[in-house]
Amino acid sequence: MSLTAYRNTRYDAIMSIPLAPSVTAAFNQGGFLLSYYANIGTIQNTGEEARVTARVLDSRIAQWSVTALVSHGANLVTHMNSGLSAIDVTNSSVNPDGNFRNRIIAGYPLDGIWVQPLASYADVNGDGIIEANEVVRGDSLVYVGSPTPNYALNVSTTLGLFNGRVQLNT
Repeated sequence: MSLTAYRNTRYDAIMSIPLAPSVTAAFNQGGFLLSYYANIGTIQNTGEEARVTARVLDSRIAQWSVTALVSHGANLVTHMNSGLSAIDVTNSSVNPDGNFRNRIIAGYPLDGIWVQPLASYADVNGDGIIEANEVVRGDSLVYVGSPTPNYALNVSTTLGLFNGRVQLNT
């Protein structure tokens, strides 16, 4: 059994930031995402892991073990460099209607997901189907979560044969 905890602070974090399509349209004929590198500030990563391995069978002919790993990890932008308040990092070709964005903002996870909340909807034309033009979204973006899971579970098993000369892992 093993337990691990970590806390890592990354100062002067350099990140690739996409340029707005309005800036790049004149010289981006191939449809590639153009970006620049910026020193965004400070990011703190913290987490814990617990690993348990059990040897179920141990003989000269075969060995069998099972391992379970449970982990929790999170990151947080703790400080944005001067002149930066919020950075949108969502590619507009992936999100053409703009109702969600990945953003970098102090006090939130790196690339946190922000959405325009649903304000109202109505079947205006009475056809029984709510269409995009019948949905009204709020004006401001609201934080809804991290783009990466904070918890993970991994279970693996190893079968060794012929005194460990051949091993099968899953």
